[in-house]
Amino acid sequence: MPENKQGLLRRALPRTLKGLLRRHVGHFFVSRDAVEYQGWIRERLEQRARLYTDPVPPLLFSILTPVWDGSPLPFLRELAGSVIRQNQTGACEWVVLDNGCSRLHLRKYLEQLKEIPWVKFQRVTNNVGIVRGLRMCLEQASGRYVLPVDGDDCLSQDALTVAASFLRQEGYPAIVYTDEDKITGKRLHQPYLKPDWDPVLFFNSPYIAHLSIVSRDVALAVGAYTDPQTEGSADWDLFVRFLNRGFTPAHLSEVLYSWRVHASSTADHSGNKDFIQNSQKAVLQRLL
Repeated sequence: MPENKQGLLRRALPRTLKGLLRRHVGHFFVSRDAVEYQGWIRERLEQRARLYTDPVPPLLFSILTPVWDGSPLPFLRELAGSVIRQNQTGACEWVVLDNGCSRLHLRKYLEQLKEIPWVKFQRVTNNVGIVRGLRMCLEQASGRYVLPVDGDDCLSQDALTVAASFLRQEGYPAIVYTDEDKITGKRLHQPYLKPDWDPVLFFNSPYIAHLSIVSRDVALAVGAYTDPQTEGSADWDLFVRFLNRGFTPAHLSEVLYSWRVHASSTADHSGNKDFIQNSQKAVLQRLL
């Protein structure tokens, strides 16, 4: 084996072992923080059922999800379930892109989703990447707002209702972000209860990433998802484009999005995508 490959392997193995520990230690040693959070979020969901009662208007939302071969099927099924259960009336549309999938079981499941009347489905033969895939979904969307959601992540059971109520109460701002947590298996943990808009924090990190709720018309006007150099930081770049046009993000302070932790996800380790640092640099250069 060439020496450079041996070096890569030596560096990757410790990271892999650490990742296994991170993902599985919670099954055996559940932290007090995790236990308290799971109790808190259950209570909060019950409270939200009384607080947010507005029906979701037709075509207020288009959910955007490019799916590729690296999207684990069990997680895509879980996401689909979280969308289907809260969209029984078909008020929202789900724009799903088969981004060059070749795995047969994944293709078969996408064909099943295609049969749902409010799923807008398209396919490309070859994977066009994250940014181009989101752009294709955006161009197909017809909702007033678009919500980019990764195929391995999950929405809260009331995300659409809460978001619709918030938008009406706030006078329909052009760009909104929510709080989030992480999900490992079925376990919710590590909530990120974010501050209201903080430009200094935004310069430091893409804290607004999940869940993003943005005006489709404005997103098209500012050239959202058109820079391939931002492949690993599409949400951050999206918000920068809105900021540069004078829009201030509004904060919906509820946990509506669960970021999936698994072996190949950036929720587990940013090193799982070797293009992350270059994409962050491209975003910050545009911001500056």
